[in-house]
Amino acid sequence: MTFQQLKNLGVKIAIDDFGTTYSSLNYLKYLPVDTIKLDKTFIHDVDKSPIDRRICKTIIQLGSDLDLNVVAEGVECDQHLSIIQDFGCHIYQGYYFSKPLTLDGWKTYLEQF
Repeated sequence: MTFQQLKNLGVKIAIDDFGTTYSSLNYLKYLPVDTIKLDKTFIHDVDKSPIDRRICKTIIQLGSDLDLNVVAEGVECDQHLSIIQDFGCHIYQGYYFSKPLTLDGWKTYLEQF
């Protein structure tokens, strides 16, 4: 089955760890991608490193320009969240929100809301 056939079935396709290793811009050209997940290595120092800030801003803008969802991985503090939000990213994950949870832990977490 091809990616396009999966997409036609309603499967959403994401590129994880975008900006590192094998996650190439070429994938955005040839694969029917819905989401790119901005790798946590860029988020980790986004509040300290001008280069990481520019990389994050550029990837978020690229995702927006291509009508893709962008997920910021590794948000761990208020500063990370504020910077990423200022760049237009509205989907995040990381220890700032919660450590990894078991199913029972997830249920307990949800009951707080």
